[in-house]
Amino acid sequence: MITEKLICQETDRDGNIIDIWYCPNISLSKARFAAQTVYQEIIDKKFATTENLSTVLNRIEHIEVIYATTHTGEIINGWAFECRLQEKEAIVTLFFVSEEYRHSRTASLSRAIVKQHFYQTLISRGITKLIGWINVANTQALAAVAKDGWIQKEIRVVKHFNA
Repeated sequence: MITEKLICQETDRDGNIIDIWYCPNISLSKARFAAQTVYQEIIDKKFATTENLSTVLNRIEHIEVIYATTHTGEIINGWAFECRLQEKEAIVTLFFVSEEYRHSRTASLSRAIVKQHFYQTLISRGITKLIGWINVANTQALAAVAKDGWIQKEIRVVKHFNA
């Protein structure tokens, strides 16, 4: 049986203990509910579709997660991703922040810690490229990734026909 693993405990700049966890299958992770909740919010805001969700669910056994919790076990935030070792790339399925921690200093500080461990995990596996998709209307997410050094490589266009 696959189980979650505590990668480490770190103390953020405010002195809070942050636990960093890894699970090779998000569906078996304590972070699953937090990730599902955020994904549903993204669908509700029309930043993704149920078709996107179906694609993710069809590959759920390949989606890993690295996430942060408080010392009491509350999920703060995390990265859901799929590694494609032959292509030396990883696909970000979702970066999520639990609702109660959004816009909080705790989330901001733990994000940097989680990101460091996420990137180290990818690099240790020989991953050289990280890919993600963001809806162009999701300006908050676009601003966040631009601030973090991501660059736009493609724009996906879609045309719908009335049935």
